[in-house]
Amino acid sequence: KDYDAVFTPTTPTPAFKIGEKANDPVQMYLADLFTVPANIAQHPSISVPSGKTEAGLPLGVQFIGPRFGEEKLFSLAKTVESIRKD
Repeated sequence: KDYDAVFTPTTPTPAFKIGEKANDPVQMYLADLFTVPANIAQHPSISVPSGKTEAGLPLGVQFIGPRFGEEKLFSLAKTVESIRKD
């Protein structure tokens, strides 16, 4: 009730290279640690690029909104993307 959105990382670690964790399903599962709760709770969420690591791999942040709060999330994501610098 008090907030428009909750702000979290999208993943607990920076992105890994394509195929790097293909033989490690536990690590693949753990990469979803921050996205699963919103899905289980049936709350909309959106991930927005937030920069890159020194190696050039993408980073992201996630906003989780109230049920039926997609419009607020789209507006918030658009604002963040418009001010983000890469």
